[in-house]
Amino acid sequence: MRWGETAVDARRWLERRPKVELALFAVVLLFGIVARIGTLLYRPSLWGDEAALALNVEPRSFFELGKPFVYRQVAPWGVLAGMKLSTLVAGANDFGFRLFPFLGSVVATAVVYPIARRFAGPIAALSAMFFIGSSSLLTYYGAEVKPYAIDAAVAGVSMFLTVRVLDQPHERARWWVIGVAGVVAGWVSLPSLFVLGACGAALMMDAWSSGRDVRRMGLVAALGITWVAAFAVHYQMVIVQSTVASSKGASTYWDPGFAPFPPRDLSDLRWYVGRYFYSYSNPGGLAHKYLAGAIGGAGIFAAIVRKQYKLLMLVAGPALLALAASMLRKYPAIERLLMFAVPSMGILMGVGIAVIAERRSWLVGAVAVVCVATVTVPVMPQTFEFTYAPAAAPDFEDLARELSERKQPGDLVFLSGAGLGTVYDHYGPKYRLPMDYLGRYEPRRLDPDGRFVNLPRVVDDVFGRERVWFVLSTYQGTKDPKVVGRSEESLFAFMTRYLDRHGARRVETVEGYGMVLILYDLSEVVRPEGDDKYENDARVAQSS
Repeated sequence: MRWGETAVDARRWLERRPKVELALFAVVLLFGIVARIGTLLYRPSLWGDEAALALNVEPRSFFELGKPFVYRQVAPWGVLAGMKLSTLVAGANDFGFRLFPFLGSVVATAVVYPIARRFAGPIAALSAMFFIGSSSLLTYYGAEVKPYAIDAAVAGVSMFLTVRVLDQPHERARWWVIGVAGVVAGWVSLPSLFVLGACGAALMMDAWSSGRDVRRMGLVAALGITWVAAFAVHYQMVIVQSTVASSKGASTYWDPGFAPFPPRDLSDLRWYVGRYFYSYSNPGGLAHKYLAGAIGGAGIFAAIVRKQYKLLMLVAGPALLALAASMLRKYPAIERLLMFAVPSMGILMGVGIAVIAERRSWLVGAVAVVCVATVTVPVMPQTFEFTYAPAAAPDFEDLARELSERKQPGDLVFLSGAGLGTVYDHYGPKYRLPMDYLGRYEPRRLDPDGRFVNLPRVVDDVFGRERVWFVLSTYQGTKDPKVVGRSEESLFAFMTRYLDRHGARRVETVEGYGMVLILYDLSEVVRPEGDDKYENDARVAQSS
C-alpha cells in the first residue's frame, strides 16, 4: 500500500474513532500547555513594559482602567480588565498578572484544531495544534504582561465561531454568539478589526453563494456595523486617550512595519516577499522561515484547488487586511503586532502538511514528517526554555528584597536605563523601598560629536556621595532599533567602567537576572572636568 493511501486511511481511521482522536488532541494540547506552564512559573520578575502596564492595573478599579494610561503604555480595556480579574483571583503578583495572557496562549493553541479539521481533517488539525504549541514566541508572550497572546486567542475564537455559523447558518443561537463575541473582541484586541473583517467577508461570501440570500446578507451587514461601532467606541474612549501609539517615537520605532506602497523598485517588492516568510519566524516562533512559509503556501494552494474560498478568506483575510492597513500606514505589519495571525499560520501549515502527506508517494509522505520536525525541533529549546530550568538566578524582585535588607538611612538609590524606573515603582512599595530615588535616562546616548551627553548629570547627582546603590541592566541588545544613537555596551559595562575609571570604590555587588545591584563609595572620586565629564567613543575604545 502506498504512503498516500496509508495517510488517507489514517485520516479516515481517526475520523471513525473519536476517542482516539480526542486522546491525540489531548496529548498535543498537553505538550503546548506544559511549555506554557513552565514559562509562566519560571520566568523572571516583570521587566520594564510589563511593570509599566501592571501599574495601570493594580491600583485601579475596573471603571478606572485606562483613564488615563501612565508610563507610556496602552492596551485594550478588555486586556486590562482580564488582568485585573486574574490578580483578584491569584493575587497581585507576577503569576497573577501573567495568568490572563497564559490562558490566552492556551486558548489560541486549542482553538485551531476544529478550524483546521474543517479544512482537511484530523491530520491537519493535529499538525496545526503542534505548530502552535511549538511556537516559541506564542509561548513567550503567553507569560508576558502584554496583550499579544490575547490577540492570538481572540483571532482564533472569532474564526472558530465563524466556522460554526458556516456549518449551521440557519441556527439562530450561533449568530447571537458570534454577534456578542464580535462586540467583546473589539474591546479586547486592537487587531480584532482585521479578524472580524475577514469573518464578515466569509459570512457574506457564504450568503451570496447560497442563492444570494438577501436576508442573511443583511444580517451580516448589521453584524459588521455593530462590530465596527463597538470597536470605534472602545478606541475613542480608551485608546485615543493615550498619545503613545501616535507619538513620533512610536511611529519611528514601528516604521519598518509599514509596507512600501506603491512599490517603486525591486527592493520594495522584496519587502512583501520577505515579510511573508519572516512572519513564520517572528511572530510565528518557528524555525526555517522559508520552509515554514512554503508549507503554509501549500495549505493556501490546497484551499484554492479545493475551492474552499470561504475558509481561506476567513483564515488568510486578517493578514491581508493588516497588510492593506500597513500600505496606508495605519498599522505596522511587523513582529508581535502580527501575533493575531499566528493561529492562521498554524492552520494553513497544518493543511499543507495534511495535503503533502496524502500524496501517493511514500517518499513525499516522509518529507512531510521531516518538514514538521525541521520547523519545530530547532525552537524547542526556546519553547521549553524555563520549563525544566531551575529558577536559581535572582531577578529584580530578589534585588529589591536584597536592597530593602541592606539599605541604610541616607543611602541613595540610582537607577539608569529604560524600564528600570517602572520596575522599581512596581516592586518598591512591596518591599518598602524609598521612592525618592534618582533616575537618569540612558547615559550611553551620544550627541552628534560622539560624546555621552548625559554623563555630566550623573556626575552632579552622585559624585561625592558615600553610599550609592546602582541598579544597572546587564542586557546588551545591539539589534534593538532603540540602540541607534547610543553605545552598544551594556549599561552595567558602561557605567562600572566609567565609575571605576574615576576612582569609585565598589563595596557590594548582588547579581540578578539581566541586572545587577552595586553599592559604590563615591566619596573620594576624582571629579571629572571639561571633556572628561562627557567621555567619547575614542576614549571608550582606548580604555576597553
